[in-house]
Amino acid sequence: MPSRENDVQRILRELQGLADGISQAQLDAAGSLLLAQNKTIFVTGAGRSGFVARGFANRLMHVGKQVFVIGDPTCPPVQPGDCLVVVSGSGNAPAAGKAKAKGAVILGITLNADSPLGQAADAQVILPGSTRQNQTDVVSIQPVGNTFEQLAWLTCDALAMGMRDKSGQSNEDLLRRHANIE
Repeated sequence: MPSRENDVQRILRELQGLADGISQAQLDAAGSLLLAQNKTIFVTGAGRSGFVARGFANRLMHVGKQVFVIGDPTCPPVQPGDCLVVVSGSGNAPAAGKAKAKGAVILGITLNADSPLGQAADAQVILPGSTRQNQTDVVSIQPVGNTFEQLAWLTCDALAMGMRDKSGQSNEDLLRRHANIE
């Protein structure tokens, strides 16, 4: 009797199908925006999206960027010309409008191009999926929201990989910036 596909394989197959809907042009534009950023980069996201944003902050630091997580006690104020990366499936992210009003450049990673985040963003990567308000767009085998966070994490890793490659860095260069006390 043939073995059935395991649940991890099912999730990966689902993500592969959704990943086909991510625009490489949007990834390239987002990576270029981040590489050109000579000022501070801030990241934010709520709930599980916040975990993705924090992970991305770590990778941005590894590629040599000065980065802070909004809400951390050591986070400085946003200044004109800084960049805010917002990870939000719904795109209902008040931080984007606040940072825009302070003169920041906004990168949105979202499901909803027409959201407040989409309207504020200077660049965005639109991921395929559905928001809680509209669950009919994509039917998933997983609990609500999982595919967004998983694709957002992979998208952020792809952005970091592209930044590494475009800046001529190696994994060894990134490792030199890795924490050495844990």
